[in-house]
This record gives sequence, structure tokens and C-alpha cells, in this order.
Amino acid sequence: LAYTLISAFSWAISIVAARFILRSGANGLNLILWTSLLSLPYWIYVAGKQKNEIKKISKKGALIIICIAIINAAVANIIEMYAIKYSTAVNYSFLIRTVLVFTVVFAYLFLGEKITAKKILLVVLILTGSYLLCTKGKIISLSIGDMLTLAEAACISFGGTILGKISLQL
Repeated sequence: LAYTLISAFSWAISIVAARFILRSGANGLNLILWTSLLSLPYWIYVAGKQKNEIKKISKKGALIIICIAIINAAVANIIEMYAIKYSTAVNYSFLIRTVLVFTVVFAYLFLGEKITAKKILLVVLILTGSYLLCTKGKIISLSIGDMLTLAEAACISFGGTILGKISLQL
């Protein structure tokens, strides 16, 4: 629970900070570049500790990992910068939760997982609760930023969850 709270708090701070930076006129691509460069030493360290496992990866596995990296590290991050810039914080915080909906649909389409009544109930409850919590019952009017948020949610779902699950099955 503590790690989840810290993660959620850090993520909220990063969204507000990115929104502030982008609203002040900064280029979103520069922000992505600098945040990527700052995290690069950590990921090089992690990869260095896993040399033996990395050497065992098949060509198909490596291709899937490269696709995951492109979708999550590049495409989703670029979309996120513009989604945050052109969407309200409330709309963004609600719509990014549609990752769950995309995951259920993509798991059905690409992994052959069944869409059960429990999954439907879970999706409905989480989205309804998120909607009421984030909007206090107000209607969301979709903007270009909101559409970008939905595209980001689809990228996160497919690039992280679905391709990650496929890579683990290799």
C-alpha cells in the first residue's frame, strides 16, 4: 500500500509539473528528452545487472521488447505531453483510467481472453467511481486533449500489458 501511495502521489506531481511546464510554453518533446535522459542511468544499471537474462532473449522476444519500448517510451510519452497540455487535469485523470477498458478489449482481441461478467462489472465500477470522484458528477466535454488521452491509454494498454503478456509467453 505504501508503494502504491508513493507511486500515485509521484505520478500526480509529475502530471501537475508537466502541465505547468507545458502551459508556460515549453516544448513537450524537450520535456520528454530531459526526463528520458534523467532516467537513462537507472535503466542502464538495471540492464547491466540482468546481462545473462538479456543474452537469453530470442529474436522474437527482442522484437516484442523493442515494440514495447517504442510504444511505451516514445509514442505514449509524446501523446501524453500533448494530452496533458490540451486537456484539463480532471479530464486527463479520469480518461487515463480507460487503460482498464482497453486492456479488457485488447486481451479479448489479441490473447483470446474471455470478457466475463466480473470483468465488465469491474470496468463499470472503476470507471463510474473514477468519474464521480474526478468530476463530482459534472459532464465531461471531450476536447482534442481528451482524445489524445484516450489514444495514450490505448498505447499503454497495448504496449505495456498486451505485448508484455505476449513476451512472457515466449
